[in-house]
Amino acid sequence: VTVTDPEDNVVVDKDGLELKDVSADRAYSFDLLKYGKYKMEYTAKEEDWFNGRKVFINYVMVMDEIAPVIRLTSDYTKTVKVGENIIIPNFEVSDNLDATENLSVDKLILNPLGRTERLPGSSNSLKASHEGMYRITIMVKDVYGNMTTVYLGVEVTK
Repeated sequence: VTVTDPEDNVVVDKDGLELKDVSADRAYSFDLLKYGKYKMEYTAKEEDWFNGRKVFINYVMVMDEIAPVIRLTSDYTKTVKVGENIIIPNFEVSDNLDATENLSVDKLILNPLGRTERLPGSSNSLKASHEGMYRITIMVKDVYGNMTTVYLGVEVTK
């Protein structure tokens, strides 16, 4: 039996034994200390059976169920006129496990006609071209697929 963690490191059991090519005739206890997929590989050997060797693999997933956080760090203008810019407020994102640079962030603005504009990179504004309600969406996703979304509204008048 060989057990590896999500980073492909061999796991050490609670007695300090490295779980690499250990006998399957006893039980081993270890802590699941990392998020992701643990691999347990069992090798069975017998003469004249699958060329003398057969490998069975089981996986255990340790899931991150905590979504990232979006925190607005500035106010925003809730009413603008046609031709003015709708400005997304400043915000910070964080996660319990992932570094900020590993988080996926999207900024979208839905206009009153139903068309969505995705703002690239550091862009934080869009010119209001139609009268009505615009919806700002800020989404952040971590590497495990957890997502948080913030919706803000801006009324555009003539």
